[in-house]
Amino acid sequence: MNVVCIFKWARNPDDAWVEPDGSITWRRPKLVATDDDAAAIVAARELAQSTGGTLVGVTVGDGDAAWAFSRGADRVVSVSGFTPGPDDGEGAAALASAVRRAGEADVVVMGDAVDHPGVAGVLGALLSMPVLPSVDEVTVDPTDPRRVLVRRRAGTIVETIAAPSPVLVAVAAASGEKDPPGVREQLAARKRPIEMASLSEAGAPAANNVAVAASRVPPTRSARLFEGDIAQASRELVAALRADHVL
Repeated sequence: MNVVCIFKWARNPDDAWVEPDGSITWRRPKLVATDDDAAAIVAARELAQSTGGTLVGVTVGDGDAAWAFSRGADRVVSVSGFTPGPDDGEGAAALASAVRRAGEADVVVMGDAVDHPGVAGVLGALLSMPVLPSVDEVTVDPTDPRRVLVRRRAGTIVETIAAPSPVLVAVAAASGEKDPPGVREQLAARKRPIEMASLSEAGAPAANNVAVAASRVPPTRSARLFEGDIAQASRELVAALRADHVL
């Protein structure tokens, strides 16, 4: 199977800082990989290796291509000129153009888009692929090499779903990256050639110019301590909870 793994395509919300005037400052100007990205490329690599296929890493914007090379990618396609924004449709369109630039794909794997829930669905529609989100594991169906089996949790049960290729799978990380590449692998990865293209060269549509109108820090409430006699403190606690309509 030819497997495409999308990585470093969105900003990490934890890097956002809301200024007093409502503007957002990003503490890390470059896109960084998340735990979901790491889980996705592990799943994609194992799928490609088990089928004798190729693994192509795809990124947009300023994502570091060496990240995917050092984790087993055979090729990396990087589409420049994309700035992540609030429009999930615009982000999906840029990713779809990058995936097409990478060539024919039997399976597209990406990190679970929890902070951008609309991207995976729109991307699947643009690529004419079914979408399976929140996946824990993806393997080849032993009864049909053109199908994949995915496992994911749905409430208290574990689902096993068979899906024919091509298919888009969004992988959710169960933990942080377990075996990151060492310095030697990272240095070697930086010497490998990257297939570069601009948004226009990749055929991405023009931006819709959706912008954030305003931002604000959620209101916070200070903690209140009840000290002194336990019985009295308990009565004060209950009274406070009733005043806040908790009880």
